[in-house]
Amino acid sequence: MTERDKFHFSYGHFFQIPAFRFLYMSTQQEPQGAFPLVGYPDLEPQKTVQYELGVEHIFTETMVGDATVFIKDIRDLLDTERLDVKVGNITRFCNATFGNVKGFEVTLDKRLSKMFAAKVGYTFSIAKGLASSYRQGYDYAYYGWVLPQTENYLDWDQTHTIDLTLDIRDVERWGVNVTMVYGSGMPYSTSPEIGQPKINDKRMPWTLDLDVKANYDIHMWGMKYSLFAEVRNLLNRKNVQNLGADEGTGSGSDWTTWLYRYNDPDGPYDDMEVYCAPMVIRGGVSVEF
Repeated sequence: MTERDKFHFSYGHFFQIPAFRFLYMSTQQEPQGAFPLVGYPDLEPQKTVQYELGVEHIFTETMVGDATVFIKDIRDLLDTERLDVKVGNITRFCNATFGNVKGFEVTLDKRLSKMFAAKVGYTFSIAKGLASSYRQGYDYAYYGWVLPQTENYLDWDQTHTIDLTLDIRDVERWGVNVTMVYGSGMPYSTSPEIGQPKINDKRMPWTLDLDVKANYDIHMWGMKYSLFAEVRNLLNRKNVQNLGADEGTGSGSDWTTWLYRYNDPDGPYDDMEVYCAPMVIRGGVSVEF
């Protein structure tokens, strides 16, 4: 330890109240349908306990590095459970599942000097739990599947993320900003011809996002006119973001089969919605006075 090092630690309890629709859905009327789903007014808030421990080191007057480890323990996640009552089988919302996130992050930050700033970071993270969707219990009961008893990768588990930001700027006149995010693929569930899906046993392809922003400022008549342009997805890359999955099961059988067997994410129907937005170019003028 030297005068250039600083430890930081955080610990917190966080609570998220369920949306009202999960509390009061169909509670004031007779349930309809063969498999009615109703709310539960006594739902508990989702609870998260989070820990962070890290160290920051000053390399130069304009360059700082940081390494942080983190743990999130998530309890009382929303799910559904089947009830046998006089009017038939009813499924209601409940606090039944849990999850956890563990990982670390390393960053190197060069602050703006000589018209140049940059930041690069790497994050390793593993997110596991019993359910990724509040409908898991309902859907599994509907299809007659056995609920998972062990933790699986959650839908939002992204193991590796690399992000880079470059900024070249004359503060009084113009600037160019480049942002890149490169991440490992999210998990998805494959569907065998017979039996229930294998929960998040495969991975989508890696994704790459590259965005560029630029501005040019003109000071005139006591006002500032700013010409700006923005290009999102500069490489026009077809990042896979959705496989036509059914909510709850995480299984879009046609799309997942096409991906892991034929490396063709848009499935047999050429579904372009599985990809992120293509390259988008925007421009404009702003006035400050």
